[in-house]
Amino acid sequence: MDVYVPPYSVYRLYASVVFLKSVATLLDSKSMNLKQILAEIHSSATPWYQYYLKEITQGLVGATAEYIALDVPLLRKKDVRYIKYVSDDSSRFAESVNVLSDRILEDAIASFQAYGKVAGAAGLFLVAACIAYVIPVGNELNSGF
Repeated sequence: MDVYVPPYSVYRLYASVVFLKSVATLLDSKSMNLKQILAEIHSSATPWYQYYLKEITQGLVGATAEYIALDVPLLRKKDVRYIKYVSDDSSRFAESVNVLSDRILEDAIASFQAYGKVAGAAGLFLVAACIAYVIPVGNELNSGF
């Protein structure tokens, strides 16, 4: 449901941006590995977010490459494919996550703007529908007196 239905899909997109930006920043600092980063993020995450972090952590067990663990519904399939394609060795994993987080952020901004336009149009439609309903009802009430 969080893949297609708008408030949930917006939150999922937002969460994936925050996740990848956090991972990219901490990997760039070279002070933590992916498993440590996941544990750190998990400690302050919401239950919904913790579910995906747990899946990623479990995916790291026995994984031959870090990107394999990221193949969870938190991230879009095309994003996981991008990380897989770019990070052909573990030295490029941090770089690919950083570039991808920037790309997803740009996509998220465009999506949020589109959702805002749709919500604005829906709001105008709702106001117009209410006015269209109220005017005839008001005329009926006034004619009865």
